[in-house]
Amino acid sequence: MSLIRAEFALQQSHGMREHYEVSESKDKTAAGVRILVFLLGSIGDSVVSIPAIRAIRRHFGEAAVIDVLNDHNPSVKKAPGDVFGAKRMIQGYVQYKYADGFFPKVASAFSLWRALRSNAYDVVVYLAPGERTRRQAMRDSLFFRICGIKSRIGFFETSPAKLPAVSSDGILPEVAHESAKRLDRLRASDIGFSTEEVYAIPLIDLAPDLVAEAQKWLQQERLRPERPLVALCPYPKQPAKAWRFDAWMDLGHKLMKDREFELVLIGGREDSDMAGRLLRHWGGGLDATGRFTVQGSAALMQLCTVVIGVDSGPIHLAAAVGTRVIGLFSGVENPGRWEPLGNGHVFLRHAVTCAGCRLIMTPCPVSGHPCLESITPAQVLNALDRLLNKEQSSETEIVYV
Repeated sequence: MSLIRAEFALQQSHGMREHYEVSESKDKTAAGVRILVFLLGSIGDSVVSIPAIRAIRRHFGEAAVIDVLNDHNPSVKKAPGDVFGAKRMIQGYVQYKYADGFFPKVASAFSLWRALRSNAYDVVVYLAPGERTRRQAMRDSLFFRICGIKSRIGFFETSPAKLPAVSSDGILPEVAHESAKRLDRLRASDIGFSTEEVYAIPLIDLAPDLVAEAQKWLQQERLRPERPLVALCPYPKQPAKAWRFDAWMDLGHKLMKDREFELVLIGGREDSDMAGRLLRHWGGGLDATGRFTVQGSAALMQLCTVVIGVDSGPIHLAAAVGTRVIGLFSGVENPGRWEPLGNGHVFLRHAVTCAGCRLIMTPCPVSGHPCLESITPAQVLNALDRLLNKEQSSETEIVYV
């Protein structure tokens, strides 16, 4: 029996052209309910959706076929398929073209409509970000209704959709986590779940061969295997979440020379140049940028003592496999909303009156980028001591420095 699948691909051939392929199941009843899960974004968005996807799986049963729908946005380097991989949590993926302009959007919507009608989904579950407005949710619900999906779950505005602004002292109010917002969509639709079960770590169950590959690579590359291994993830997707290069140079030097850790840099191929510059400055360390898949990088970080990084996908992966994290957070978003899941982490912030700027792909326009540049390597080392001196099961801390 083959599962119903739908895959969107984008090809450059006399302009952009979408196509899809559908392979029908010969026995839909045996395959169970066919569910489409709509979510946006990249690694972090996918990881924080896992508790909700677990709840969906438990509600509809192991026989249900769950596919994920997300947009193909050129600015997003990794899709949910890179995070979930080929496993029983998710059976297939559907991508639609991220389009600008009226006519490209209409063409993209038509292609998606045609694919979803062909796949004959029974249910669509809305795991969109919490700030999605009521109007957007109603528009999306109408589209999926036109696609022939009768049962639509979670299509409403979560409360509050608008995030609170910064206070006079530069502190952004803490808000509900995005994972909780997505579970709220299910709870309001009478999908019950155990909070303890859906948030259980590890969130990502790695295949044994991925862990073995990471172990083999470390055995070949490590020069000081007797030292604790610390992963550094300095590469944000969004410019306003970048920590300055000289701070990474200083931090890595202190970790290696003063604290006697061995370091490994984790990122994509596009990060290899910065990794090379850091390793040359430190006079050592391991370069894993571009060497592993997303799940392979997660396997590598699972073997580390701690992961230190800016607000980006890798620290979500590290936390998802049970490794403790020190996260360096800008003032772009409210605290509590996007921090990695799990216990025992430490997240550093610095209060500024311009916090809550919501910058996405725009560099910080404020001289000196104060919300991040005011965090010093010494404060990161203090956070490391704080983390290593407490139990892994202890509560995660958000610390203003």
